[in-house]
Amino acid sequence: YEKELELLVCPCHQSMFNVRNGAVPQFGPAPRPLPQLPLGYNDQGELIATAPYDQPVGPGFWERTTT
Repeated sequence: YEKELELLVCPCHQSMFNVRNGAVPQFGPAPRPLPQLPLGYNDQGELIATAPYDQPVGPGFWERTTT
């Protein structure tokens, strides 16, 4: 995370993503936003996933289908 720019730096994607705005790419070759996993807390105060990822996870060259 680059605090001054408020961007997530990803060496795998060689890109920077705006995590405050849908994780859209701001710099670099990444063609699409990062998949997001909705998070929340359960009754015990533990961090949990509240739903599946909002889009398929994996390299951009994989064929993508939504269900």
